[in-house]
Amino acid sequence: MATAAVRSRYSLRSHPLPGPLAGVFISVGASTLGLLAGSSPALALALAAGAVLVVAVAVRPEIATLVVLAVLYSNAAVLAVTYHGMPAFISAAVPMLLVAPLVHLLLVRREPLVVTPALPWVIGFGLVQVAGAAVSSASNTAATTLGTFVLEGLGIYLLVTNVVRTREVLRKAVWVVLGVGAVLGLLSLVQEVTGNTGNEWWGFAQASGAEFGDDAASTVRLGGPLGQNNRYAQMMLVLVPVGIFLFMFEHRPWRRAASASATALILAGVVFSYSRGAAVGLAVAFVAMAALRYVRLRTFLVVAVVLVAVVAAVPQYRTRLSTLTAVSDLASEDDGARGVDTSIASRATENMAAFLAFAEHPLLGVGPGLFGSVYGDYAERVQGDVRNVKASPREAHNLYLGVAAENGVPGLVCLAGVFAVTLRELARARRRCLARAPDLAALASGFLIAVVAYMASAVFLHFAFIRYFWLLMALAAATARIAQRTVAPDEPAPRSATDLPAVAPAP
Repeated sequence: MATAAVRSRYSLRSHPLPGPLAGVFISVGASTLGLLAGSSPALALALAAGAVLVVAVAVRPEIATLVVLAVLYSNAAVLAVTYHGMPAFISAAVPMLLVAPLVHLLLVRREPLVVTPALPWVIGFGLVQVAGAAVSSASNTAATTLGTFVLEGLGIYLLVTNVVRTREVLRKAVWVVLGVGAVLGLLSLVQEVTGNTGNEWWGFAQASGAEFGDDAASTVRLGGPLGQNNRYAQMMLVLVPVGIFLFMFEHRPWRRAASASATALILAGVVFSYSRGAAVGLAVAFVAMAALRYVRLRTFLVVAVVLVAVVAAVPQYRTRLSTLTAVSDLASEDDGARGVDTSIASRATENMAAFLAFAEHPLLGVGPGLFGSVYGDYAERVQGDVRNVKASPREAHNLYLGVAAENGVPGLVCLAGVFAVTLRELARARRRCLARAPDLAALASGFLIAVVAYMASAVFLHFAFIRYFWLLMALAAATARIAQRTVAPDEPAPRSATDLPAVAPAP
């Protein structure tokens, strides 16, 4: 029996607005924008852009996906509110734009809802926070943290894994995120070369306010669109492996040049944040690529030379990294331990305080988002010469200890499940696609190493700006799913294919 074909996209030609009705809408919209332009030009511009976006999404629903990814990764919505006076609801409403392509997929194309293997662990992590908030004494703070997870954690993860479900959309999404990272890195490079950190480029290139060095020659640490150097470094760090593997796959010269240039600019953003945690994450990613034999010896040597050249070319970065050797002094029992860098000592105190909080509250922790409020009590109990207790509330500065302190053993187990299942699915996807779909194998490899890099840098950073983490995990899960569905499970990979080709054959 013949069946009608389902449309893959909306068409203005097949669903036109009646001429008079369209004229009324356009006239009213133009008049409204004209009135707003006099009192609030920024809001008028935002509404005009929104109208254009609505039309574009009606024609091609995937445009909403790409726009949301660009806005989320650049932090543009938050900057529009904090820097340019836009209404606060804009920041929270941006992820909801993904509802449009999701509705198109579910209702128009009648595709099923995507449930990734890691989703139960994500939901479990949320349920742990619900339980912790329910028994928490500071219910308002806990409820706010829980709400943030629902919107920027579970919401982003569920929406992104559902709207990024084809090979084409995945490739476009990766290029969009890399493009955003490249632009941010370029702005950081301009700031560093010119020495002008006062020009923040509409908020996309903020100076973090943190400096190092002596008073005569201090170095400003760049914070990108977040205004926080370590977080900026982390969000850029995870893009580096993806860019490297994309460069290895691309066979067209201009795409290889574009991916190489984007990766270099992203690396510049990491370097000029002067983040030691990001440097450790980059080193771990590099070692993981070599240990897992995801790159050939030639690629390994090229990347090694580039990293050495970067350290040699930026003496301030080399000076900053040299302070990592002070970590070994924390275990010293002599008086030399008293000369440890104060930031390292304070972070060690925060780590120990988080561990003590976890030891006293192993079941559900102290509650979502509440470690900062109890930090002082536990920090005063830390022993040793390197103890450095801050007067203000502090975070754990360690993802794992922070989750343990606030969510207890169940929180740690669920977070470990998210990491483990995502890495397992990416590894399976890479093995299946090495022979038949090298582009997907490259993306699976890139996201696998990106997750490893995040896990390494998280030893030095607590759970903040969580949308970047969950966006990374969502794109990784989408990559694994698309790759495994593209190549049949029973299709064997060649035994000798332990490496990605330097240049993939033309399709």
